[in-house]
Amino acid sequence: MGAFDGRTAWVTGASSGMGAAMVRQLAEGGARVVLSARRRERLDALAEELRGRGAQAEVVPLDMALPADITAAVASCPWPVDLLVNNAGIGQRSAAVDTDMATVRRIMEVNFFGLVQLTTAVLPGMLARGGGQVVNISSISGHVATPRRSTYAASKHAVRAWSDALRAEVRDRGVQVTVACPGYVRTAFATAALRGDGTVNPDAEVRGLTAEDAAARILRATAQGRREVLFGGKEVAAAYLMRWMPGLTQRLLPLVAPR
Repeated sequence: MGAFDGRTAWVTGASSGMGAAMVRQLAEGGARVVLSARRRERLDALAEELRGRGAQAEVVPLDMALPADITAAVASCPWPVDLLVNNAGIGQRSAAVDTDMATVRRIMEVNFFGLVQLTTAVLPGMLARGGGQVVNISSISGHVATPRRSTYAASKHAVRAWSDALRAEVRDRGVQVTVACPGYVRTAFATAALRGDGTVNPDAEVRGLTAEDAAARILRATAQGRREVLFGGKEVAAAYLMRWMPGLTQRLLPLVAPR
């Protein structure tokens, strides 16, 4: 974790789950942390916890679905950003035919368009300083699209593709781009996934790694400057099977995807 000592890390989706776990681990590693999410009260409580441990932590509330929010957040960020972790996201649990366009657009706004807007707003400062790092959280679904996650998978495929292009553009200018593709993680993310009408799905199945384990794997890959990291349980095998046996993988997906 010494790789983050003295650096400023801005983490979105920081109010719970992997985001909160990454913030804690970054602060333990000596980073100044900027916490962003929609739930101000949770961010304030986490920031106070970190300050009680001697860390520097500031709260910048942010709804990634609102472009004006992103613009305001960048203007109010208290320190130059060395590490941007785009962790905020929305899941999906609905068939494509049952998903209305308002829900499709909200998922894409948060998972992709908001990520792009925030990154391109922070990036000029990194380039001017000759260094920085962007970590974009994609998913195993960014490699393999499973039933009832059509728009979610599309957004995570888009994150990977955009990140690959960005990496090629900035790697000779001192900025690294890492893509993290977690499998199943035991957080509230699944139970907050959207149904086709935009309501949440509290009965979704929750399984997988702990948020702390997932966060540690992401930050380890970040410290190593990895291009991409895939991790999780058996579901990770699907990403590799899709490359070599796409037909078989497609037939198996309806049988193995959780509800």
